[in-house]
Amino acid sequence: MSTIVGLLYNQLRMNSERILLLPYKFLLFDLDHTLLDFDRAEDLALTFLLEEAGVASQEIQVYKDYYIPMNRAMWGRPQPWFAYKS
Repeated sequence: MSTIVGLLYNQLRMNSERILLLPYKFLLFDLDHTLLDFDRAEDLALTFLLEEAGVASQEIQVYKDYYIPMNRAMWGRPQPWFAYKS
């Protein structure tokens, strides 16, 4: 990993004159659902976690069906497929 960082640093240093000429002060990346697929990552992570915890494969979806809507509600992400009951 440090080799990659070193290569990137050297590349930036060598190209610093060109970088300074860019009209931008900041470069923002929109990661969620643009560059990264968080829903897929969440699904894979939950599957791995539950398998490692010894949950039977036929029960994994039951855990996901409970966890995912609850987690999204806590983060304030609207879920059109999840009916909130008051």
